[in-house]
Amino acid sequence: MIMTQYSLLNGTVFSAMQATVQNRDTSALASEEERDRLQGLSGASALRQNNAFLVNDSNIIASGTTQVMFNDPKSGARVSLSLSQENFAKLQAHFSSSDFYQRQDGVVRLNGNAEAFVGGWFGDVAYRQNYLAADSDKNGRISGAETKNLKNSLFSTGQFALDGSADIELAISGYASFDARFDSNKPMTIEDALNVMIQKDKNLDGKLERLGEYETESEAIANVQVRIQSAIAGMQAASQESGDDFVMGALTSGFADQLQAIVDPFFRAAEAMDELRKAALEQAQKSQEAMRKLQQQDGNLAALSPEERSALGSSSVVANKKEDEKLDTDELAKLQEEVDSNTLQTLSDVTGIEVQDLQKIITSSLDKRDTEKPLTELDKELKSVIDAIKGEVADNNVELFSARA
Repeated sequence: MIMTQYSLLNGTVFSAMQATVQNRDTSALASEEERDRLQGLSGASALRQNNAFLVNDSNIIASGTTQVMFNDPKSGARVSLSLSQENFAKLQAHFSSSDFYQRQDGVVRLNGNAEAFVGGWFGDVAYRQNYLAADSDKNGRISGAETKNLKNSLFSTGQFALDGSADIELAISGYASFDARFDSNKPMTIEDALNVMIQKDKNLDGKLERLGEYETESEAIANVQVRIQSAIAGMQAASQESGDDFVMGALTSGFADQLQAIVDPFFRAAEAMDELRKAALEQAQKSQEAMRKLQQQDGNLAALSPEERSALGSSSVVANKKEDEKLDTDELAKLQEEVDSNTLQTLSDVTGIEVQDLQKIITSSLDKRDTEKPLTELDKELKSVIDAIKGEVADNNVELFSARA
């Protein structure tokens, strides 16, 4: 597909963890080195072996690197690892000379703002991107099934013209799950991942902008094309069975009308799926339809048929209610939350996309400064977004795609 017009979103997709700046004087750093010497912690190899975890899967320190030491901003423990010569030179050019203490054993002890910067990106890699916990066998390298626990990818959703002439992104967000379609070349050790983040952070502000830092515009376009081709393939597979050329697998919980508005086409495409997944989706759809009817009837349970009431499951909200009783506002809200949560989990099971990633698609499109508003206000804003998209789809102008890049 040849795309001729693009509207790509930009913004911060990854950021360094906040770290306390510790300005140690030379005597304090010299005393630390002497204590290490007395404990047999002298030299790069000894200090690396003293780490609480492996930063890579090799005991060999690569040539053309500089061994540095800094404090982990979360645990406070010292970490020793290698930075590329390019990254180390970039740090020296940006930070004060007092932020680098050259130990006699050849290791550079980071200090002050340089330590806070490197430690902040280390914290992001180890904890937010989840490299440390993902390494379940503790061998220093993420591999095989471990990759599914990484949060080192970009999440993107958007729309494209049916003739392939345009692409418009609607939302982006970092910290999405690893996706082999785009992430096969991502670093698989903490040490390598840290070097990548420092290298990409061109202005050393502790933030990665999507365009120009995380990826170039051409890389972004190439990834969008992969996502669109994937969406087209999915739609074609579904339409062969269902006759429906619209598939939307991106849902979020907690928004009744909006969730129902996007759920229906997805379930209509379920004909292309196996019977077990189809049954699970159909049951979730029935639950949403019953919930929608109950909302429209102001919580009047008498308005539901026995089948519709059964579709709501064994929720504690309705379990002890008589058929002619009415749910109050709080009970309706609690029941809606349960139904939405169950629906979202069903979709996660069917698509293989994690629940939190499904939620990001729509929630990341909201103005962040509005996230403290009451839910009813968020509903209104989100509904306007969904209505606009639905209008385009109804006019056969666009199809939606959602994927991790």
